[in-house]
Amino acid sequence: MPIETFWKCTNVESDPPWELRFEEGKGYCAFSLKNFKKGDHILTEKPILTVKGYHPFDEDQVLEIDANISKLSEEDKEAFYSMANVFPEIINIGAGIFMTNSFDMTDSKLGPSCGKSK
Repeated sequence: MPIETFWKCTNVESDPPWELRFEEGKGYCAFSLKNFKKGDHILTEKPILTVKGYHPFDEDQVLEIDANISKLSEEDKEAFYSMANVFPEIINIGAGIFMTNSFDMTDSKLGPSCGKSK
């Protein structure tokens, strides 16, 4: 079952050292194609959206998410809005998608923040 991803990997010499496979009962999972040693670099992603602080977000952070989404290219917006949202009770769809798919960035130049890559 093929899957389309929106990952743009940097610092990977050729193809990514993993593959995505569908596992019954789990969904898509990444499987290593090589043996990694402690400290090996696997993936670098630049976030396409960031917001200062962590979720749950306050009103100002939700406005910041919306402002950042509006600056994305049409292709990136389409990729963003195609992602999962496990917070359907949140009226702001963009904030729900961001909270579902973002990662805390504890060593960010922005200070404590969250980032979402595509």
